[in-house]
Amino acid sequence: LQGHESRVNFVAISADSQWLVSGSWDKTLKVWDAQSGTLLHTLQGHESRVNCVAISADSQWLVSGSYDKTLKVWDAQSGTLLHTLQGHEDYVSCVAISADSQWLVSGSSNSTLRVWRASWLGYLAVCCNRLLRYHPTFKNPQTEDEKRAYDIANRYVFNPQIGADELYCKAKQKITAKDYTAAVDILTLAIQLNPDHLQVYRDRACLFGHLQQYYRAIKDCDHLLKINPNDADITYTRGHCYAKLDKLEQANADYQQAITLYEQQGNPEQAQVISQLLSKKPLYGNV
Repeated sequence: LQGHESRVNFVAISADSQWLVSGSWDKTLKVWDAQSGTLLHTLQGHESRVNCVAISADSQWLVSGSYDKTLKVWDAQSGTLLHTLQGHEDYVSCVAISADSQWLVSGSSNSTLRVWRASWLGYLAVCCNRLLRYHPTFKNPQTEDEKRAYDIANRYVFNPQIGADELYCKAKQKITAKDYTAAVDILTLAIQLNPDHLQVYRDRACLFGHLQQYYRAIKDCDHLLKINPNDADITYTRGHCYAKLDKLEQANADYQQAITLYEQQGNPEQAQVISQLLSKKPLYGNV
Protein backbone atom coordinates (compact mmCIF):
# COMPACT_ATOMS: atom_id res chain seq x y z
CA LEU A 1 0.00 0.00 0.00
CA GLN A 2 1.59 3.22 -1.15
CA GLY A 3 0.42 6.80 -0.67
CA HIS A 4 2.07 8.36 2.36
CA GLU A 5 4.77 10.93 1.73
CA SER A 6 6.76 10.30 4.90
CA ARG A 7 7.41 7.75 7.63
CA VAL A 8 4.42 5.62 8.70
CA ASN A 9 4.09 5.54 12.50
CA PHE A 10 1.35 2.97 13.01
CA VAL A 11 -1.30 0.74 11.43
CA ALA A 12 -4.59 -0.39 13.03
CA ILE A 13 -7.22 -2.82 11.72
CA SER A 14 -10.94 -2.41 12.36
CA ALA A 15 -12.69 -4.98 14.54
CA ASP A 16 -14.73 -6.20 11.56
CA SER A 17 -11.51 -6.60 9.52
CA GLN A 18 -13.04 -4.61 6.65
CA TRP A 19 -10.59 -1.73 6.66
CA LEU A 20 -7.37 -0.50 8.19
CA VAL A 21 -5.91 2.91 8.97
CA SER A 22 -2.33 4.15 8.82
CA GLY A 23 -0.82 7.33 10.26
CA SER A 24 2.25 9.17 9.12
CA TRP A 25 4.72 11.96 9.71
CA ASP A 26 3.13 13.60 6.66
CA LYS A 27 0.33 14.76 9.06
CA THR A 28 -2.31 12.49 7.49
CA LEU A 29 -4.13 9.24 8.17
CA LYS A 30 -5.17 6.95 5.34
CA VAL A 31 -8.05 4.49 5.44
CA TRP A 32 -7.65 1.42 3.21
CA ASP A 33 -9.95 -1.40 2.14
CA ALA A 34 -8.49 -4.47 3.82
CA GLN A 35 -9.46 -6.86 1.02
CA SER A 36 -8.51 -4.92 -2.09
CA GLY A 37 -5.94 -2.48 -0.69
CA THR A 38 -7.87 0.43 -2.21
CA LEU A 39 -7.36 3.83 -0.59
CA LEU A 40 -10.77 4.87 0.78
CA HIS A 41 -10.01 8.15 2.55
CA THR A 42 -7.16 10.49 3.34
CA LEU A 43 -7.82 12.20 6.67
CA GLN A 44 -6.30 15.68 6.84
CA GLY A 45 -6.48 18.11 9.73
CA HIS A 46 -3.54 17.59 12.06
CA GLU A 47 -0.87 20.29 12.04
CA SER A 48 1.99 17.91 12.80
CA ARG A 49 2.86 14.22 12.55
CA VAL A 50 0.28 11.65 13.63
CA ASN A 51 1.49 9.49 16.50
CA CYS A 52 -1.35 7.10 17.36
CA VAL A 53 -4.88 5.94 16.57
CA ALA A 54 -7.69 3.91 18.12
CA ILE A 55 -10.78 2.45 16.41
CA SER A 56 -14.16 2.05 18.10
CA ALA A 57 -15.40 -1.48 18.76
CA ASP A 58 -18.19 -1.09 16.21
CA SER A 59 -15.72 0.15 13.55
CA GLN A 60 -17.82 3.28 13.02
CA TRP A 61 -15.35 5.93 14.16
CA LEU A 62 -11.72 6.42 15.10
CA VAL A 63 -9.60 8.87 17.06
CA SER A 64 -6.06 9.99 16.27
CA GLY A 65 -3.41 11.68 18.40
CA SER A 66 -0.74 13.99 17.11
CA TYR A 67 2.44 15.89 17.85
CA ASP A 68 0.25 19.04 17.58
CA LYS A 69 -1.10 18.18 21.10
CA THR A 70 -4.63 17.39 19.87
CA LEU A 71 -6.84 14.38 19.30
CA LYS A 72 -9.21 14.24 16.36
CA VAL A 73 -12.36 12.12 16.05
CA TRP A 74 -13.25 10.92 12.54
CA ASP A 75 -16.23 9.19 10.96
CA ALA A 76 -14.82 5.97 9.49
CA GLN A 77 -17.32 5.62 6.65
CA SER A 78 -17.12 9.16 5.28
CA GLY A 79 -13.67 10.20 6.50
CA THR A 80 -15.16 13.38 7.95
CA LEU A 81 -13.56 15.14 10.91
CA LEU A 82 -16.13 15.21 13.71
CA HIS A 83 -14.31 16.83 16.60
CA THR A 84 -10.95 18.16 17.75
CA LEU A 85 -10.16 17.46 21.41
CA GLN A 86 -7.78 19.95 23.03
CA GLY A 87 -6.25 19.93 26.48
CA HIS A 88 -2.85 18.27 26.42
CA GLU A 89 0.11 20.56 27.04
CA ASP A 90 2.54 18.38 25.09
CA TYR A 91 2.31 15.97 22.17
CA VAL A 92 -0.14 13.06 22.30
CA SER A 93 1.72 9.75 22.37
CA CYS A 94 -1.08 7.19 22.76
CA VAL A 95 -4.86 6.84 22.78
CA ALA A 96 -7.35 4.06 23.58
CA ILE A 97 -11.14 3.62 23.45
CA SER A 98 -13.02 1.62 26.06
CA ALA A 99 -14.76 -1.58 24.92
CA ASP A 100 -18.20 0.05 25.34
CA SER A 101 -17.05 3.20 23.47
CA GLN A 102 -18.02 5.33 26.46
CA TRP A 103 -14.55 6.69 27.22
CA LEU A 104 -11.33 7.78 25.55
CA VAL A 105 -8.00 7.78 27.34
CA SER A 106 -5.04 9.65 25.88
CA GLY A 107 -1.46 9.94 27.06
CA SER A 108 1.05 12.72 26.53
CA SER A 109 4.81 13.06 26.61
CA ASN A 110 4.57 15.23 29.75
CA SER A 111 3.62 12.12 31.79
CA THR A 112 -0.12 12.94 31.98
CA LEU A 113 -3.26 11.09 30.97
CA ARG A 114 -6.59 12.62 30.05
CA VAL A 115 -9.91 10.77 30.20
CA TRP A 116 -12.63 11.96 27.84
CA ARG A 117 -16.32 11.07 27.90
CA ALA A 118 -16.84 9.54 24.48
CA SER A 119 -20.42 8.27 24.51
CA TRP A 120 -21.92 11.31 22.81
CA LEU A 121 -19.00 11.38 20.38
CA GLY A 122 -19.86 7.82 19.46
CA TYR A 123 -23.45 8.72 18.70
CA LEU A 124 -22.28 11.64 16.59
CA ALA A 125 -19.87 9.42 14.71
CA VAL A 126 -22.66 7.03 13.81
CA CYS A 127 -24.94 9.85 12.73
CA CYS A 128 -22.82 12.52 11.09
CA ASN A 129 -22.65 12.98 7.34
CA ARG A 130 -25.26 10.34 6.52
CA LEU A 131 -28.09 12.60 5.43
CA LEU A 132 -29.31 12.92 9.00
CA ARG A 133 -32.22 15.18 8.27
CA TYR A 134 -33.67 12.67 5.82
CA HIS A 135 -32.77 9.43 7.52
CA PRO A 136 -35.84 7.41 8.62
CA THR A 137 -34.42 7.21 12.14
CA PHE A 138 -34.65 10.96 12.48
CA LYS A 139 -38.10 11.20 10.94
CA ASN A 140 -39.59 8.78 13.41
CA PRO A 141 -37.18 7.61 16.15
CA GLN A 142 -38.49 4.52 17.91
CA THR A 143 -35.93 2.90 20.19
CA GLU A 144 -34.25 4.62 23.13
CA ASP A 145 -30.95 4.67 21.24
CA GLU A 146 -32.62 6.27 18.21
CA LYS A 147 -34.32 8.89 20.38
CA ARG A 148 -31.11 9.67 22.17
CA ALA A 149 -29.20 9.87 18.89
CA TYR A 150 -31.87 12.20 17.49
CA ASP A 151 -31.71 14.45 20.55
CA ILE A 152 -27.92 14.61 20.47
CA ALA A 153 -27.82 15.23 16.72
CA ASN A 154 -30.41 17.99 17.04
CA ARG A 155 -28.38 19.81 19.69
CA TYR A 156 -24.84 19.06 18.62
CA VAL A 157 -25.00 18.56 14.84
CA PHE A 158 -27.94 20.48 13.39
CA ASN A 159 -27.72 23.30 15.96
CA PRO A 160 -24.33 23.08 17.71
CA GLN A 161 -24.76 26.56 19.18
CA ILE A 162 -27.66 25.20 21.24
CA GLY A 163 -25.50 22.44 22.68
CA ALA A 164 -22.71 24.92 23.36
CA ASP A 165 -25.10 27.27 25.16
CA GLU A 166 -26.43 24.39 27.28
CA LEU A 167 -22.91 23.41 28.25
CA TYR A 168 -22.07 27.02 29.04
CA CYS A 169 -25.01 27.20 31.46
CA LYS A 170 -23.82 24.00 33.14
CA ALA A 171 -20.33 25.46 33.43
CA LYS A 172 -21.71 28.60 35.11
CA GLN A 173 -23.42 26.37 37.67
CA LYS A 174 -20.10 24.66 38.38
CA ILE A 175 -18.45 28.05 38.77
CA THR A 176 -21.13 29.11 41.26
CA ALA A 177 -20.45 25.90 43.16
CA LYS A 178 -16.70 26.69 42.99
CA ASP A 179 -16.01 23.45 41.11
CA TYR A 180 -13.60 25.20 38.77
CA THR A 181 -11.93 22.12 37.31
CA ALA A 182 -15.27 20.66 36.23
CA ALA A 183 -16.26 24.05 34.82
CA VAL A 184 -13.12 24.14 32.67
CA ASP A 185 -13.85 20.67 31.27
CA ILE A 186 -17.41 21.68 30.36
CA LEU A 187 -16.27 24.95 28.77
CA THR A 188 -13.76 22.99 26.70
CA LEU A 189 -16.58 20.83 25.33
CA ALA A 190 -18.58 23.97 24.54
CA ILE A 191 -15.66 25.37 22.57
CA GLN A 192 -15.38 22.15 20.58
CA LEU A 193 -19.03 22.56 19.58
CA ASN A 194 -18.90 26.28 18.90
CA PRO A 195 -15.38 27.71 18.49
CA ASP A 196 -16.91 31.16 17.90
CA HIS A 197 -18.39 31.36 21.42
CA LEU A 198 -15.95 34.01 22.66
CA GLN A 199 -17.47 34.38 26.12
CA VAL A 200 -16.63 30.73 26.75
CA TYR A 201 -12.98 31.47 25.97
CA ARG A 202 -13.07 34.50 28.30
CA ASP A 203 -14.47 32.51 31.20
CA ARG A 204 -12.08 29.62 30.62
CA ALA A 205 -9.10 31.98 30.56
CA CYS A 206 -10.15 33.42 33.93
CA LEU A 207 -10.64 29.93 35.37
CA PHE A 208 -7.24 28.78 34.13
CA GLY A 209 -5.75 31.78 35.91
CA HIS A 210 -7.65 30.95 39.10
CA LEU A 211 -6.36 27.36 38.88
CA GLN A 212 -2.82 28.69 38.37
CA GLN A 213 -2.66 27.15 34.91
CA TYR A 214 -1.17 30.32 33.54
CA TYR A 215 0.13 29.01 30.22
CA ARG A 216 -3.34 27.76 29.32
CA ALA A 217 -4.86 31.09 30.33
CA ILE A 218 -2.34 32.90 28.14
CA LYS A 219 -3.21 30.65 25.21
CA ASP A 220 -6.91 31.54 25.51
CA CYS A 221 -6.02 35.22 25.85
CA ASP A 222 -3.87 35.01 22.71
CA HIS A 223 -6.84 33.54 20.82
CA LEU A 224 -9.15 36.32 21.99
CA LEU A 225 -6.65 39.10 21.26
CA LYS A 226 -6.18 37.83 17.71
CA ILE A 227 -9.88 38.46 17.22
CA ASN A 228 -10.01 41.73 19.17
CA PRO A 229 -6.58 43.22 19.93
CA ASN A 230 -8.27 46.14 21.72
CA ASP A 231 -9.78 44.03 24.49
CA ALA A 232 -8.46 45.80 27.58
CA ASP A 233 -9.71 43.22 30.09
CA ILE A 234 -8.08 40.29 28.31
CA THR A 235 -4.86 42.25 27.79
CA TYR A 236 -4.75 42.89 31.53
CA THR A 237 -5.55 39.23 32.29
CA ARG A 238 -2.71 38.03 30.08
CA GLY A 239 -0.33 40.50 31.72
CA HIS A 240 -1.32 39.15 35.14
CA CYS A 241 -0.55 35.60 34.00
CA TYR A 242 2.82 36.62 32.59
CA ALA A 243 3.61 38.31 35.91
CA LYS A 244 2.78 35.13 37.81
CA LEU A 245 5.21 33.28 35.55
CA ASP A 246 7.92 35.92 36.19
CA LYS A 247 7.89 36.88 32.52
CA LEU A 248 8.34 40.52 33.47
CA GLU A 249 8.91 42.04 30.05
CA GLN A 250 5.72 40.54 28.60
CA ALA A 251 3.78 41.37 31.76
CA ASN A 252 4.83 45.00 31.75
CA ALA A 253 4.05 45.33 28.03
CA ASP A 254 0.52 43.99 28.54
CA TYR A 255 -0.08 46.16 31.61
CA GLN A 256 1.03 49.28 29.74
CA GLN A 257 -1.16 48.33 26.76
CA ALA A 258 -4.13 47.71 29.07
CA ILE A 259 -3.66 51.15 30.65
CA THR A 260 -3.66 52.76 27.21
CA LEU A 261 -6.75 50.83 26.09
CA TYR A 262 -8.70 51.63 29.26
CA GLU A 263 -7.93 55.32 28.85
CA GLN A 264 -8.90 55.30 25.17
CA GLN A 265 -12.14 53.46 25.96
CA GLY A 266 -13.24 55.86 28.66
CA ASN A 267 -12.29 53.85 31.72
CA PRO A 268 -9.56 55.92 33.42
CA GLU A 269 -10.44 54.45 36.83
CA GLN A 270 -9.29 50.96 35.79
CA ALA A 271 -6.20 52.42 34.13
CA GLN A 272 -5.36 54.13 37.43
CA VAL A 273 -5.83 50.86 39.34
CA ILE A 274 -3.22 49.15 37.15
CA SER A 275 -0.85 52.11 37.43
CA GLN A 276 -1.09 51.97 41.21
CA LEU A 277 -0.50 48.23 41.13
CA LEU A 278 2.67 48.71 39.11
CA SER A 279 3.95 51.42 41.42
CA LYS A 280 3.43 49.22 44.49
CA LYS A 281 4.86 46.04 43.03
CA PRO A 282 8.16 46.67 41.25
CA LEU A 283 8.21 42.97 40.36
CA TYR A 284 5.97 43.92 37.47
CA GLY A 285 8.38 46.49 36.12
CA ASN A 286 8.59 50.29 36.18
CA VAL A 287 5.91 52.52 34.75
